[in-house]
Amino acid sequence: MKETETAAQKAPPKKKEKETPPEMTAQPMIYIGPGFQHSDLSTNKVFAEGIPEKFKDDPILAPLFVTPEQLDAARAEVGETGSFRNVLYRKAAVLLKERR
Repeated sequence: MKETETAAQKAPPKKKEKETPPEMTAQPMIYIGPGFQHSDLSTNKVFAEGIPEKFKDDPILAPLFVTPEQLDAARAEVGETGSFRNVLYRKAAVLLKERR
């Protein structure tokens, strides 16, 4: 080994740390569906730790939780008649009436 080599050159290359996929990290999620009177769901409520467990697998309510980056586009989609989130919003409103 040459005397001019540095410690960084002598050390073995560092392994790259595994990155946690974004869907696995808790991030704030905003509920954009209709508010439910006897529930903790209200329109535009922010959930700091992501989608609550009881709604994660709900096919109607789960897609109505969006990240802050998606918020404007998702709100616009809710307003577009026939769009995916518009249909889910309407179905969620029906659920609201049924649960009263």
